[in-house]
Amino acid sequence: MQLLSELVQIFVAEYPELLLQIDAAVRDGDADGLRKASHKLKGSLLQFSAPMASHAAADLENLAAGNSLKNATSSVERVKMEIASLVRLLKAMVSSGEARANKAGEM
Repeated sequence: MQLLSELVQIFVAEYPELLLQIDAAVRDGDADGLRKASHKLKGSLLQFSAPMASHAAADLENLAAGNSLKNATSSVERVKMEIASLVRLLKAMVSSGEARANKAGEM
C-alpha cells in the first residue's frame, strides 16, 4: 500500500504539467510536442493499469504521430475526463488502504 501511495503522489504531482504541455502543443499545432507529452502520460497511466485513460492518451499520441491535430481538442478533453476519474479512484484506494492499515495496527 505504501508503494501505491507513493506512486499516486508522484502521478498527482506530475500529470498537471503534462496536461499543460498537451494543451500548449494542441494550441500551437505542435504535433511532435503533443506526441512526446502524450507518450509520457500514457506510460504514467499504464503503471496503474488504467485502460480507459491510457487508451485516451494513446489516441492523442496516434493523432500526433499522424500529424493530424484535427480532432485533438476532443481527445484532450477525453484524456482529462479519464484522468479525473482515475485520480478520484486512486485517492480513494489509497485512503481506504491506509484506513485499513491503521485499524489493523490498533488491534
